[in-house]
Amino acid sequence: MNNMNTPKTTQTDELDLLLAKELELDARQSSNAIAKKIGVSNTTIQRRMQRLLDENIISITAIPNPELLGFRTSVTMGLNAVPGKTQEVAKWLRSNKNTQFIAITTGRYDLFSLMTFRSPPDSIDFLDKELSHVPYLHRFETETVLRSTKVSWEYLNENIIPFRHPEPRILDELDIKLMKELQSSPRESVINLAKKMGVDRRVVSSRLQALRADNAIRVVSITKPWFFGFDVQAFIFVRVAPGKIMSVANDLVREKRLRNIAITTGPYQLILDAVFHDHHEMADFLTKRIGSYSGLISHETMVHAETIKNSFELLI
Repeated sequence: MNNMNTPKTTQTDELDLLLAKELELDARQSSNAIAKKIGVSNTTIQRRMQRLLDENIISITAIPNPELLGFRTSVTMGLNAVPGKTQEVAKWLRSNKNTQFIAITTGRYDLFSLMTFRSPPDSIDFLDKELSHVPYLHRFETETVLRSTKVSWEYLNENIIPFRHPEPRILDELDIKLMKELQSSPRESVINLAKKMGVDRRVVSSRLQALRADNAIRVVSITKPWFFGFDVQAFIFVRVAPGKIMSVANDLVREKRLRNIAITTGPYQLILDAVFHDHHEMADFLTKRIGSYSGLISHETMVHAETIKNSFELLI
């Protein structure tokens, strides 16, 4: 799945927002259930949902946990291209199977990406060999993600849903098969999933419930922020005092404008993915809120200008 930024030409209204909020809370809940909560007809919800999907305002996807599937090394990469050749570098990275995310950014880097590998040797092999084939790449910096304290695509609802690391478990052939079906059709009914898999629906229902309860896979709705009034996205790189990494990372979880918080190696101990209504809200966050956390030494911000790739298909 590739999510490309598109100009904001479509207008959204209050019903679109209510629907998007419900899908953000649970992307697999039925249209009938959503209709009852919002107080409109099921037909209206189905029609609105299809429009939001068709116009790429939202996308619904099943995201498996990479570690449970053997992908245990995640690396962030900041890249600079030869002037005027950023798109050429982005095009090469986009085609690479290990690339989950790429964005064009302002500031220190021209591009910022997240790549996932099965092991550290695989990541080293990529950096040592494959990057040499990237046209017009001028320089790059990498940081290894050690742990995430927040991984979220939710920002429309005010209540913050706690992030849970997946429960340790061994995935069997049926689990993998079900996850593949969910990646193909995230909102498919249990009955149809059972038919496709040739398994009793009660077995599928039980497995699906267990996978989701253990956070082995999440079915999420990813909305394009600017359609709902969030016009600024940014990456914030944070330096933290010794002995304060976990406390600062855990404290920042409650910030509703932060979608992702990663503890990393390198000159910065934390990388934050944030979304704001406008530059004024971002400035307020950077000048007032973030400085209130004890142990936070300094920060650097890069504005997320355009998404080139946002994909979870490489994992299974």
